[in-house]
Amino acid sequence: MSVDLGRLQALIRENRFAFAIVIGLLLMITLATAYAGSAPAYKSNSSGPGSTGGAGFSNGTSSTSRSARISSTKSAGSSGSDARSSGGSGAEGDSPSAGQTPGGSSSGGSSDGGTNSDAPSSDNNDPDSDEPSDDDPDSGIPDTSSKVEAVVFTDKKDQTTIPEGKTVFSANSIYSVYICATWKNIEGSHDEVLKLYCPDGRLYQTVYLPFTTYPLSSMTKSVAWSPHPVEIELVSQINGVYPVWGELPVAGTWAMRLTGIWRAEIYLDDNPTCYGQASFTLNP
Repeated sequence: MSVDLGRLQALIRENRFAFAIVIGLLLMITLATAYAGSAPAYKSNSSGPGSTGGAGFSNGTSSTSRSARISSTKSAGSSGSDARSSGGSGAEGDSPSAGQTPGGSSSGGSSDGGTNSDAPSSDNNDPDSDEPSDDDPDSGIPDTSSKVEAVVFTDKKDQTTIPEGKTVFSANSIYSVYICATWKNIEGSHDEVLKLYCPDGRLYQTVYLPFTTYPLSSMTKSVAWSPHPVEIELVSQINGVYPVWGELPVAGTWAMRLTGIWRAEIYLDDNPTCYGQASFTLNP
């Protein structure tokens, strides 16, 4: 059988796009067959709960594994129907609760059948413990941190006593509202920072009140917020506390028009912690 090469070449040229597509499909089929033949075969592993297997995840366990887990859970307790560990809440049924292993033991305890270690905890929560706690007021450890016992408001200033205080004032009948902060466990020289907030919540005024609990060689100090030296107030202890007085002038000031609930906040030196706060009402 003779083949006309010229005619064959002409036929190929006329149908070259079809030949290219056929050759491409054959090449893709060949590559796919070769890749499928060389890919490793995966085998699902169901040896434990939650294990993963080749093409997907095996979220369940076999009936044998499930039965073993139920038996382990029930045997971890005191042979009752609800399996509970000695260190946490019990897990009913065959599914462990949060914070527990399938065997019924607490995740923070020991691993020998759900019992907790007898070693003492770092937290002093044992009521029979003889070790005093800093948070226990009856522990015998004195609280030496500086703090404000109370913030008291009054319209009359008397530095020889602690005022009983009041919370409602008439702007048309007073000259000033005095703010007395009573400090406990404080010694030396400090600056009380009194912040006064008007009824709309804006900061109205910041007052710096230098004070000392014992006499100094110089009872004045230079400060950045005043062109002149300011006086340091010598405070004396009254009933176990040191009263430091601040003032909000009312008569003839803009505060006279700002009626409503005012708030006072007390700070110490450069510490951003608020040591105490209280509110008072300024009526017309």
